[in-house]
Amino acid sequence: MPINRWTIRRLLRRAGHYFHSTGLLLGTLFFALSLSPSLVPRMGAMQGLLSGLSLLAGYGIGAALYHLWVYFHLPRFNARVLWRLQWLAGAICLAIAVLFIWQAGEWQNELRRLMGMNEISGVQISTIGLVALLVFLSLLALAHLFVRTFRFLSARLQRFVPARVSHLIGLLLAFALFWSIIDGVFFTRAFQAADRSYQQIDELIEPEIAQPLDAGLVGSAQSLIAWESLGRQGRRYISATPTVEQIASVSGAPAMRPIRVYVGLNSAASNAARADLALR
Repeated sequence: MPINRWTIRRLLRRAGHYFHSTGLLLGTLFFALSLSPSLVPRMGAMQGLLSGLSLLAGYGIGAALYHLWVYFHLPRFNARVLWRLQWLAGAICLAIAVLFIWQAGEWQNELRRLMGMNEISGVQISTIGLVALLVFLSLLALAHLFVRTFRFLSARLQRFVPARVSHLIGLLLAFALFWSIIDGVFFTRAFQAADRSYQQIDELIEPEIAQPLDAGLVGSAQSLIAWESLGRQGRRYISATPTVEQIASVSGAPAMRPIRVYVGLNSAASNAARADLALR
């Protein structure tokens, strides 16, 4: 079928029915807030993930408010006015999203300069937008699939049990099915992305914290765990190890040599390998 303006209009109308303008407006505000400066620099993929989740959360709240408005039979615009408002809402959302994505790069670079990290490029800014959009659309499609699954199960169960009971059982079955999928795939990937993001921050070495000279301390030249791999918090923790004299002065009794063990994210490739290092 040839593509003409009527075909495009029908597609846009379908998109307007699929997306809630109220949800998009509120979701865009949540998305913009997620791009505001933070105390911890974030990589493009990690920021995109957080922004996509924020967009989805705002969209869900906006859609819920819309359905609540309809449920109470409050006044609504006619189809023509509603169509124009949807176009206006879409334009506003696009403008806000582009503005904040562009500004987010400056905010992140300013924070990175203060922390001595490399600045992000335009590629990472594009990554934020693409990842956020993919996360939002994927989870939104998953939500629609959940509703379809619930309705399917509920309709089948109504042959054997009352409608309200079938709704409850269908909801529980759909939730159990989707939770098993999300818990096994989504959360695993999200935690892996968070680990990669904070590993880069851990690589920063503060010049005022010197490597320990005591061979018995983690991170020394004789240690199995490299000083650079401990991470910022680990290096602070090890460098603050009290001496025998300090412990004795507080306790008023002879003290034993303190032992502090710390393994950073960058010390080994897996949790099992990190645990093995800690126990050696």
